[in-house]
Amino acid sequence: MRSPDRRSMAKAYRRDCGATTLEATNVEVRKSSSPFWSLVYASDGTEGARIAWSAPELLTISPSVVDSSRWVRFVPRAQGVRVALDEH
Repeated sequence: MRSPDRRSMAKAYRRDCGATTLEATNVEVRKSSSPFWSLVYASDGTEGARIAWSAPELLTISPSVVDSSRWVRFVPRAQGVRVALDEH
């Protein structure tokens, strides 16, 4: 998903690494001109998360389940993008 000014991109996805690990919900961002993604949010489980650009440089993540004990990673800024959590 491109930012409103088309300078950045974001994606949310579920990752399953196999039978011995939990599935995870991940969100990554990158500059449109860069091939490298930065992981800004990860949580255990399959609940998912919605993402939306609140401004050209502000990505809002809305986790389906707001349980911070399941958050594995949250980075408030990466590649020029500010990241906010909408905890309902």
